[in-house]
Amino acid sequence: MRFVIAATMLTLISAGAHAAPPQGAKLSDIIAKVEQTPDIEYIDEVD
Repeated sequence: MRFVIAATMLTLISAGAHAAPPQGAKLSDIIAKVEQTPDIEYIDEVD
């Protein structure tokens, strides 16, 4: 039974990976919009 559930999950995940890209939006536009949110912080240096 676990094998069937695992196989189903892997199938659904791989089907989702082949979804069509959003129409009319460039990757750079999407990244710029995400970077404008206050939740994004970059790490300057690591000790």
